[in-house]
Amino acid sequence: MTYVIKTIFSLLLLFASSSPYAQNYYVCDTGSDTSDGLTTSTPFQTFNKARSIFTTMNAGDSVLLCRGGVFPAAGSGRLANFNCGAASGQECTMSAYGDTELSRPYIQVTSGDGLNFEDGGRPNADGGYVVSDLIFRLVGDDTYTAGVRFYNDVNDVVLERLHIEGFGIGVQMAGANGNPEPGADEKQNRIILKNSVIINNGDQGWLGSCDDCIVENNIFENNGFKRAVFNHNVYLGSSGGLVTNNMTVRGNTLYKSAIVNGKCQGVSLVVHGEFNTLTIEDNLIKEDIGAVAPTCWGISVDPGYAKEEAFTNVVIRNNQLLNVGNVAIGCASCNGAIIEGNTIVDQDSVLSHGIAVPVRTEDSVKSQNVTIKDNDI
Repeated sequence: MTYVIKTIFSLLLLFASSSPYAQNYYVCDTGSDTSDGLTTSTPFQTFNKARSIFTTMNAGDSVLLCRGGVFPAAGSGRLANFNCGAASGQECTMSAYGDTELSRPYIQVTSGDGLNFEDGGRPNADGGYVVSDLIFRLVGDDTYTAGVRFYNDVNDVVLERLHIEGFGIGVQMAGANGNPEPGADEKQNRIILKNSVIINNGDQGWLGSCDDCIVENNIFENNGFKRAVFNHNVYLGSSGGLVTNNMTVRGNTLYKSAIVNGKCQGVSLVVHGEFNTLTIEDNLIKEDIGAVAPTCWGISVDPGYAKEEAFTNVVIRNNQLLNVGNVAIGCASCNGAIIEGNTIVDQDSVLSHGIAVPVRTEDSVKSQNVTIKDNDI
């Protein structure tokens, strides 16, 4: 009998601590934050409430915003939920519900970030998030803002079918505080951005880097227009002396990079820092005829910081580069690189170099073991 009682007690504890049925929380601009949010008939009302629910819900739960709804949002607000997990069915989701003929939920940000994934203090690994089918548009001052920002060791996140517009930075991997908790590595890991539109962000479309990350099938357009040379559609940068491992940029369209005074004046896809295993493939990078300055380039992987930089196992493959200005593809301090199958077209007769290795002054690591083959220029 004692064994039976212990077994029943153990089962009760198991059921009490688990969440066999995922819970949806609904948010609509026609609702009320005093509702229970548990049905489409009793939704919460505000995006701030949606963010608050996201930080406390259980693994597998979702907070869903109504299609056609408009949600004013102010202030960044930290998002971290240690209940969530990367395993299937354990992710915490923020997405949309309702009539698919209606527009995606529109988060109208008046100040701060759209989403700020960050826990305070020492880096402590969290993650297992999915964010999809939302529009984030900043209607206030874009200084120091990001559509989606990651900081302090956030892992296993999928961003899909988002529209991010008007911020300083579209998507940012912002590093971490020092002195990490056990199990944290001060990096963001396994972040996926796909099938999204990152447009009209003043400083960068994407900024930063992360391990085992994929940037795939997105549109980056008219990002970096606030400053020439230093701004870009996509800026992969590793900092803090950390090496970025296994990052892929694939199948994206990059257009109108750092348009200042009507001309592209910054590299559309630039890489600085230290990278091991970087793949850039199947992207379309283009500018308009007559709309490029000498500082407009297509792809460049090269040193850009005061500290030592190096790039190993770089693959730049099967990209199309149209009218990208001075240099189409460049690499420097690249130890082990394959540049193959790319198509480079210059209809404006301004191209200085189709492919250049080394494209800039190198650090102590000199370019070697570089293969360039099967490109059409």
